[in-house]
Amino acid sequence: MLRDYNYFQPKETCQPLNLRLQLNYMNINEQTDAFLFEMQAVVSKFKQEFDLNHATIIGCMEMVKIDYLTEPTIEFQPEDDEENDTDPF
Repeated sequence: MLRDYNYFQPKETCQPLNLRLQLNYMNINEQTDAFLFEMQAVVSKFKQEFDLNHATIIGCMEMVKIDYLTEPTIEFQPEDDEENDTDPF
């Protein structure tokens, strides 16, 4: 996974997304739009630079989607139930 956001950006817009987002507070709709537009720009750039076909791009996006869907987001901690410590059932 590429972690350096600036690697594939043109030099004139070589400002990290998080820095641009910090300049103005964005609501959830604006953040969603910004994410969508950035994702579309990255996909378009890779398609042009690497001659990727649609099936390869969709396959990569599906892999990322599966990673996000299967990663644990909630950690459950067992509760200390002192009342039932002596109960075997």
